[in-house]
Amino acid sequence: WGGYVSVGVVAMEKSVEEVASALKALSSTPNSKILFSVVKPRLRDGDGEGHYKEALETMYPINRARNAALAAVVTKTVLLWDNGFVLSPESMDGLQRTKRSVLTWRDRTAIVVPTFEFTTSNFAKKGVPSTKYNLVWNMKNEELQPYGMVGDAFKYSTHATNHKVWYESKKSVRAKYEFGYQPLMMVRTPALPFDEHFNIPYLSKMHYSYELTAAGFEFLVHATAFAVTIGDGEAAKEQQKVETTDLWTVPWSCWRQFTDRIQRDYEGFYFPEPCWVSKSIWPVVNEKHADKCVVSPIRN
Repeated sequence: WGGYVSVGVVAMEKSVEEVASALKALSSTPNSKILFSVVKPRLRDGDGEGHYKEALETMYPINRARNAALAAVVTKTVLLWDNGFVLSPESMDGLQRTKRSVLTWRDRTAIVVPTFEFTTSNFAKKGVPSTKYNLVWNMKNEELQPYGMVGDAFKYSTHATNHKVWYESKKSVRAKYEFGYQPLMMVRTPALPFDEHFNIPYLSKMHYSYELTAAGFEFLVHATAFAVTIGDGEAAKEQQKVETTDLWTVPWSCWRQFTDRIQRDYEGFYFPEPCWVSKSIWPVVNEKHADKCVVSPIRN
């Protein structure tokens, strides 16, 4: 990357102090550009240290970690990154140029970095394609697919990126917001904070592009930059995990509270929900959680 990296870390069974000490030992060089911020799950009133394991089995404060990392950013732009993705070699220079040429003048533009995942573990062993041209070739060979499109995953995560146009374009492509969109993005600082009511990794960024849209941002897909997951079928694996543990309803339980806040904060902004939400999501969420936004450990 070549620039500063601000990392949010969740202290699990160790204390914040222990984790911070270990991280300090890893990045103790005077010229280190890696900044670590350590957080721990919030527990309910009355819960003690013994409940951390239980909390981590059901709740993982990923947006607390993201916000801690954002608070430590010292640059004028920030690439909102997620663990598990790798940038292509040509992306780094391209993004550095874009932040100077585009984000310097457009404070309400989010630069989208298209994301892809391998279709099989054998293809994953080949590593990240070096260029966009190689990526498109791999796509034609069905070695890679846009993130969320492999298996039974949440395909709406990246659908709005408009991949078919992007593959053929030599310029940046505008993406029109669609419900469920949660791409990797680069924005100017200070960046909007993540909503910490979304307290597990699954769909934890879906709200972010929604709020950017409410705030008047446009989404500009970078002409050549892209990222690929380290493993294969990662989105489908995450989907299977939350369905097996019945945690997929957790982020949805907080969605109405979130959209109510957006309406208050952004002059009545509301983006209509697609039919599949009212048909497949709300009946289950309403039965399981009623109108409660689930942000604490779940107990049987």
